[in-house]
Amino acid sequence: MNKIPKTFLVFLLGIVLLTTNGHLPKVSAATQSKTFPESTSRTQTHSLKLPNLKSISSVSVNTGNVSYSVSGETVTFTFSNGAVSRTVQTGGTYTPADSKTVSTSRTYSSSGACSAPTYPSTIYYNYDGYSGILSKTSASSGGFQLCEADGHYYATTATVSYSGTVTRPASDTRTYAYYYQYTVTINYVDNLVPNLTIVSPTNNQTLSEVPGFNTYTISGQVNDADVGDEITVKYQVDSNPAKIIAIKTSTGSPQSFHKTITIDSTISEGNHVLKVWAEDNKGGISSIESRNFVVDKTPPAAPTFSENPIGQAVSKTVTINFPPDASIKEYKIDDGNWTTYTEPITLTKNATIYARAVDITGNQSDASHSVTSIGPPNPIVNVVGLSENSVKVTDTQTYSEPVERKFSILKSGQIVQNSNWTGEEEYTFSGLDPNTIYDIQVDVRFK
Repeated sequence: MNKIPKTFLVFLLGIVLLTTNGHLPKVSAATQSKTFPESTSRTQTHSLKLPNLKSISSVSVNTGNVSYSVSGETVTFTFSNGAVSRTVQTGGTYTPADSKTVSTSRTYSSSGACSAPTYPSTIYYNYDGYSGILSKTSASSGGFQLCEADGHYYATTATVSYSGTVTRPASDTRTYAYYYQYTVTINYVDNLVPNLTIVSPTNNQTLSEVPGFNTYTISGQVNDADVGDEITVKYQVDSNPAKIIAIKTSTGSPQSFHKTITIDSTISEGNHVLKVWAEDNKGGISSIESRNFVVDKTPPAAPTFSENPIGQAVSKTVTINFPPDASIKEYKIDDGNWTTYTEPITLTKNATIYARAVDITGNQSDASHSVTSIGPPNPIVNVVGLSENSVKVTDTQTYSEPVERKFSILKSGQIVQNSNWTGEEEYTFSGLDPNTIYDIQVDVRFK
């Protein structure tokens, strides 16, 4: 039998490893560094959990020595002989070395009547921590007395001045606490973590609570190369508890997810941060995708109105003043349809104008204004028929809008007859007294 070359065997083995079940192996190399809290103990023990740990390739430490043991997903490290990472003084003081020049004087006495006092040329100084040799700088004699033995006078005292430099050594009574901190780097084999991409939302969206502006849609794709893993896609708003968007079983290919959040009273007005990520059932966590968004629940300022002219008039021009942040500016007259406001409104009869301002997030403010001082022009009254006891009058004025009239006849300033409000232009008063002076009054109003 012919032997297969060894190199060919290795090649076949590689093919089997990479094509088993048509997928890459479920393991991947990972590296993690962890800095543990410092301690005054030079020998320390710390643990680190590595979800779904397969095996450890190597462990190293930034200083000293490290040994480790493994129990399931937990690795326990023992550190020793590390260098000091931080020194903290706990007490005592330090006084640096010092020197100074001192001067002093001393008085010496003679030993008898026939001898002068003697004194040294240098003296030793030791006071307040300073010490050193002082040298004589001057001397003076005093208190002379006669020596009977030789007839000379001798000084009984001598005052000697000394000067020199003295030193004080440094003093250090400080005590210290020494801290040690270890950073471990571990190379290990782990499962593949999910990969997540976000399609929506876009960053810096502005939302509110008015329907149409209160939905926040999260969508994207998640993929885990470990086929069969359970993948949970989660989201979190600010520091609120995380919630689930979707749970998928990995197929090795990207899978879509979708979730719509409704902005309600549980999400306050202001700036917020959305975080989205995926976790698998072996402890793998994808990178976190973040989006900023703003919730605006404050409506714009209410519109205001101004009339021109002021006071009674046959027509009015009404200007509506909208706030600067209004993206929608609309008005309606009485029960009419809402219309986009572009210019001042001219009214020829009394009415109520309603206005609404809507900002970009749908917050709305409303206001209304009633115009009550518009009246038709004065009527033009003519007598068109006259008899002994009746009179027929008509109003020939032209009005911009349909009107109704009330016809009255007065005698001596008192109304003796009047009509109901009518849309007719003419009216006949009958049953009048002959040879009597009457006044005619016509009141007009818009229908």
